[in-house]
Amino acid sequence: MKEAAIKNIHIGMRLEGLYRKDVPKIATEAMREAIINAFCHRDYRDPDYVQVAVYKDRVEIRNPGGLFGGITIADLRKGHISKRRNPLIADLFRRIEMVEAWGRGMPLILEHEPDVKFQEMAKELGISTTAVDKNIEKLKAKGLLKRVGPDKGGHWEVLQ
Repeated sequence: MKEAAIKNIHIGMRLEGLYRKDVPKIATEAMREAIINAFCHRDYRDPDYVQVAVYKDRVEIRNPGGLFGGITIADLRKGHISKRRNPLIADLFRRIEMVEAWGRGMPLILEHEPDVKFQEMAKELGISTTAVDKNIEKLKAKGLLKRVGPDKGGHWEVLQ
């Protein structure tokens, strides 16, 4: 992962013998895998795009489309599930050696970041991620919804 991609993430440290080694608070292996998965498994019929936001304490990765093929978040946590929404794109990522094995992504992410959170607001509402964003913007513009507090630890407040 390029240095520019992780410059916002807090750096911790670990000792290797007598030497200190800087270690990002968010595992770059997990972040890499999640970003590759977002591109391999997104719904390309939706005109929205994969979004990656890197904060000091977390990374948010959003991609158009919900989970594919009846898979649930609980299934993902069990690991070693491989249902490819875009087999040609997945095969391309494998040929350029960005995907090493099918069904390996989620176990790798969970190994490095066991407390990862998955959210699927669009699926719960039965609308696209683009529609979720547009509705939030409309509610904010009408003065009906506002963000209280920081991105982490804050919350959305309904005003009326």
